[in-house]
Amino acid sequence: MPSPSKDIAMQLIDRIYEAAFTPELWPSVIESLGEISLARSGSLLIMDGRSEPRWKATDLIEEALGAFVESGDWRTCAMAANAPSLLHQGFVLDTDVLTGEAIATDPAHLMQKSLGLGSQLACVLQMPTEEFIVWTLEHDLRAHRPDPETVRRLNELIGHLARSSLIAARLELQQAQTMVATLDRLGLPAAVLRPGGNVLAVNGQFEALDSLFIARAFGGVSVADRSANALLQTAVEETQKGDGAPFVASIPIAPQADQPPHVVHIVPLHRSARDIFTSANLLLVVNRIGASAGIPSNALVMALFDLSPAEARLALRLAAGLSLAAAGQDCGLSISSARTYLARIFSKTGTHSQHQLVALLRSAGSLGAASDTPGLG
Repeated sequence: MPSPSKDIAMQLIDRIYEAAFTPELWPSVIESLGEISLARSGSLLIMDGRSEPRWKATDLIEEALGAFVESGDWRTCAMAANAPSLLHQGFVLDTDVLTGEAIATDPAHLMQKSLGLGSQLACVLQMPTEEFIVWTLEHDLRAHRPDPETVRRLNELIGHLARSSLIAARLELQQAQTMVATLDRLGLPAAVLRPGGNVLAVNGQFEALDSLFIARAFGGVSVADRSANALLQTAVEETQKGDGAPFVASIPIAPQADQPPHVVHIVPLHRSARDIFTSANLLLVVNRIGASAGIPSNALVMALFDLSPAEARLALRLAAGLSLAAAGQDCGLSISSARTYLARIFSKTGTHSQHQLVALLRSAGSLGAASDTPGLG
């Protein structure tokens, strides 16, 4: 009959694999790893060295780690800087990697010390996306060095942690590929971007727009049109902050020598706060502007451009061909108020003229059925 300790180990292994499909289990997996080494806290971080880490931590260190990441101090973290050299070494103790002087001045260790935490065990794995997975376990400031048997027990789990992480990463890629393939069948060029703007998946129609989009370093993408590209990069930066701040949700692209005008619709992909392996955070859908495009619904315009109901009503009346004065009157607005609303609409849609705004709104019509006509809503 298996020993109780062996049963517990098998249960943990089962939960490690289950967490690949059920992200809510990662916190309890971290806690169980901490129990093995008598650690007071632990964390799991996904890092690429460029974008802000995605992470999850146990209760004691959660708030402090969140502030640490938000401050940008993670960029100078000593253990993170040593991550490439720690690959395939299993769980290692910080004092075996860093000098006493480095630990004394390291911002991560200073943060830990403020919580009464001392030595740290860390394990670094690499994902197929070239990101690093860093598992950490922090011990009480007065605790003794973890013994070799404890480290051995943790290292027995590394293969399971690595395989589970690989499954989670593959699921993410499969979901992104399914998303863009579905849009491909609908006739829409599309791409899924990671934080920082590097490409996770694209469909064939997006690849065919090589005169509109330019590949960048680290798998990024730019728009050939400078004005449109500035808006795209701003949107990428805003969504990377993760603070829910509004950003330009649709970007007009001026016609090129061999391409008609297009519009890029930017859709943030909101993931579960616990699902740290899901790094995709932006969907780009490209739409060709044509004279046959219809008028989008009120709800779609509000969702795409973050317009208020009153702004959406005015914008849709302009898209239907009314003058600003007539559209304002139809909405119960004075010409002065209509101009104020129009300025806000320009700002939110990234347009600079009524002609450009109307073209943008009509292009959005193909993304949803036209329903709210200018005389309604």
